[in-house]
Amino acid sequence: VAATVSQKGKEWFQRGDELMAKASEVADPSKRQLMLADAIGDKMDGHRQLVKQFDNCINPRDVARRSGAEASKIPDRLRVALEMSRRMLKNDSNITLTDLENSLQALDFTPDSLADSLGHVIRLIG
Repeated sequence: VAATVSQKGKEWFQRGDELMAKASEVADPSKRQLMLADAIGDKMDGHRQLVKQFDNCINPRDVARRSGAEASKIPDRLRVALEMSRRMLKNDSNITLTDLENSLQALDFTPDSLADSLGHVIRLIG
């Protein structure tokens, strides 16, 4: 389960990175812009996957595990990072992908390390 949680986001991040690299080689400006838009969409979908995994798999397990009033195993830094991703994904958001990535970096996360952290926390929760 932990590997699947991590891979769900990382797969989309990798697709986006590969598409961005290909776009830089395209001479036609309009085609390049369309490819870049698709790449950004893929990266955003990676964040959507991570938020979805957190909401549907990780947080419910943590809540169930600590029904005896134990402390959460999910670090606050991870919760903040996911909330930033959630806010960027809102339809009326003015947060760009670059803004999100810079904010994640301030928390010592890359998109991939955020995905890995979610996988790690699910192992902690059990």
